[in-house]
Amino acid sequence: MTKGGEVTVQHILPAIEAMPVRGALVLAEGRLVGIVTHSDISRVTTWLASASTAGPGRAEDAR
Repeated sequence: MTKGGEVTVQHILPAIEAMPVRGALVLAEGRLVGIVTHSDISRVTTWLASASTAGPGRAEDAR
C-alpha cells in the first residue's frame, strides 16, 4: 500500500487490518520514520475515547 501526503487513521486502518503483517511503514521524504501497527491505532483510539469522556484536562494530563 502506498499513500501520499497526510494520511489519517480512517484511511490507513482498513489497509492495516487487511494486511497479513498488520502494520504499515511510515515514510517522510523517502526515509523510514516509523511503523504503525494495529495495536498502535487501538491504543490511540482508546486514549482518545477516555480523554473525550473524562472532560477538560484529561488529554493534557496524558501527554
